[in-house]
Amino acid sequence: MTKGAAALRMAPVLRGERRQLFAMADEYWRQIRPTGDHFVNDPAAREKYFDAEFWDEHESRFLWWAKLDETVIGFAKTELLPDPVWERLGYIGDFYIAAEYRGRGHGREFARLLYDWFAQQGIKSVRLYVRTDNPGALAFWEKEGFETARYQMRKMLP
Repeated sequence: MTKGAAALRMAPVLRGERRQLFAMADEYWRQIRPTGDHFVNDPAAREKYFDAEFWDEHESRFLWWAKLDETVIGFAKTELLPDPVWERLGYIGDFYIAAEYRGRGHGREFARLLYDWFAQQGIKSVRLYVRTDNPGALAFWEKEGFETARYQMRKMLP
């Protein structure tokens, strides 16, 4: 980092910041989901999903801001999950850097801050899922050293 450059840091999302996190998560979903996707076109479904997957309190779930000085430029949802081999593993459920801040190393730095936090929790293994229709995220995580371990498939029923 050059002298005088803004410092990236991670900070916990506070309970009073729900609206700001939902707005950023909603932007993220619109970018990664196909335009005709039912989820993208259903505000009630997005609210319900957000409450269940982000906002409902779980002792193993942690929400983080990526902050450039005091400007929020992204977020991550992490979890500490039980694992039969490692006892617990780290999980990155969602990871987002706003489009105008991409390509400058902020995502890489934010990911490394998360790895450091996981290591402080005694975590030895981190997992995540990447949508097959998100080649940018796939390339990012591969550069970070993640390997494809399995394919998860689904079928939508009428």
